[in-house]
Amino acid sequence: MKSKFFFSVLSVVVAGISLTACSKSKPTIDFEQCVSVDFNGYENEGNAVISTDNNYILSLLGDMNTLSAASLLSSFSISPVENNGELSNGDVITVTVNTNPTALDNAKVNVKNTELHFTVEGLEEKPKLDIFSDVSLNVSGASPYCTVSVEYSGDQWLSSYSFEITSSDGTEKETYCNGDKVTVTLT
Repeated sequence: MKSKFFFSVLSVVVAGISLTACSKSKPTIDFEQCVSVDFNGYENEGNAVISTDNNYILSLLGDMNTLSAASLLSSFSISPVENNGELSNGDVITVTVNTNPTALDNAKVNVKNTELHFTVEGLEEKPKLDIFSDVSLNVSGASPYCTVSVEYSGDQWLSSYSFEITSSDGTEKETYCNGDKVTVTLT
């Protein structure tokens, strides 16, 4: 009798293990496989642009209906990146994917790697512009009644109206004499 009981218990345990092994396991979304980051901007002013490959996630969901899959995808959110807009090459950013446990349970899905680290790279030095290299002064008239104007031949985003001419004492004058010093400032 003892051996029959032991055999019965053993067969129930083996059957339970067999059924568990045959049952379909929950798919696991590995965010390391579907989250990527691109960096743009300039050194000390860089931005992180985060992308998620929804096709990868949908391929793991199998025959889940479209509404349930869309509900699951919309339950994921990404926390804002710290110092975004002020990034430099070599900085390490953390991308955190927030999940909704209820949505995961309803979809019968697991997740892993919800916190990812990326190193900022590819940002260029911001070009330095010398806008005054394209500035010239036009002097017309005879001293002491000379008029002075600015001519700008550089990029279109500036015009000669963007500059101000003042005398050495900081005042604007209508006319100048030969030898007067002027200051040209960008307004």
